[in-house]
Amino acid sequence: YMPQKFGLYEDLTVRENLEFYADLKSVDKNFDELLEFTGLRPFQERLAGKLSGGMKQRVSIVRALSYDAPLLLMDEPFGALDALTRDHLNEELLKIWQKTKKTVIFVTHSIEEATFLSDRVLVMSARPGRVKEMVEIDLPRPRGEATRNDPKFTEYNKYLRGIIG
Repeated sequence: YMPQKFGLYEDLTVRENLEFYADLKSVDKNFDELLEFTGLRPFQERLAGKLSGGMKQRVSIVRALSYDAPLLLMDEPFGALDALTRDHLNEELLKIWQKTKKTVIFVTHSIEEATFLSDRVLVMSARPGRVKEMVEIDLPRPRGEATRNDPKFTEYNKYLRGIIG
């Protein structure tokens, strides 16, 4: 059978999903710290099929972090989530980044998400995809809800929209 959305087997628990992928990739099976950090420890024995979309995405992040690679590539990871869950996971991702200091390449079509998460935003052209402009985002860290209300945040969003045209 095939994994469902977020690459999880819905009839396996959170921990079983993580252990399954750890066996495939020969990585350490000590997920306790990552489960604790992402708030998933109380849900580790719950079937993946019973989790919300946001929780499934967090399991996917734990799986990616368990490989301990220096780079984390995230291609539209929160695109299918509702706005509140997306905002919450953006903040969770920043906490994970703050702790791990991994380089994260985050692909998104959301200008606000790019501004909130990034130190640098690469704006791509339409076909063929080329870098149109790189914009340095100079907003203080740590970022949170107050960041979204900062006039500078709004200015960056407006500027990025102008580049896209």
